Amino acid sequence: MEFESIIQISAYLFVGYLGGFLTSYFKEKGKNQALLSDVKKLTEEKEKVTAAYQLDIAKRKYQYETKKEQFLKYYHLLDEYNGLNNKKFQEHMMPAISKFHKDYIEAGSDQRKKIHASTYFANVTQTLMNEYYSDYTKFKHETSALRLIAGAKVLSILTDIDYHSKISLDKSTAYMKQFSTYVASGNTDKLNEMKIDLQVLGDLLLKKKE
Repeated sequence: MEFESIIQISAYLFVGYLGGFLTSYFKEKGKNQALLSDVKKLTEEKEKVTAAYQLDIAKRKYQYETKKEQFLKYYHLLDEYNGLNNKKFQEHMMPAISKFHKDYIEAGSDQRKKIHASTYFANVTQTLMNEYYSDYTKFKHETSALRLIAGAKVLSILTDIDYHSKISLDKSTAYMKQFSTYVASGNTDKLNEMKIDLQVLGDLLLKKKE
C-alpha cells in the first residue's frame, strides 16, 4: 500500500476517532453539565428548604420566647398587683380599722363621735377601694397582650384567675362597706363569715396560680 494511502486512511481513522471522541466528549460534557445543573438546582432547592426550615424554627423560637416573656410578665405583674394591694391594706386599712374600733368604743354613747368615727373609716375604705380598682384595671391592661397569643387552655386559666380576682375585689369592697356596721352592732358572726369567705377566695386564687 502506498504511503499516501496509508496517510489518507490514517487521517480518516484519526478524524473518525477524533469525531467519535469529540462527539462522546461533548455528549458526556453535556451530560455532566446537565448533571451539574441538576446538582445546582437540588442544592438551591435544599438551601431554600433549609432556609425556610431555619426561618420556621426562628419564627417558632421567637413565638416561644415571646409567649414565655408574656407569661413571666403576667405572673410578675399578678404578684406585684397582689403585693401592692397587701401593702396598701397593711399600711392604710389596718390602721384605719384600729382607729375606727378605738374611736367608736371610746365614743360610748356620744353619737356625734360615733358618726365621726364611722365617716372617717368609710372615707378611708372608699379611697383604698378606688385605688384597688384602678390597680386592677391597670393590671388587666398591661397583661392584655398575653391574651392575644395564649392558647385556649391558657386563655381559660387566665380568664378564671381574672374572674376570681374581680370577685375577690368586689366582695372585699362590699364587706368593707359593711364592716363598721358589723363592728358597731357587735355582729361577730358576720365578721367571721366575711373573714372565712375572703380566705377561701384567696386560697383559690393561690391554687390557680400554681
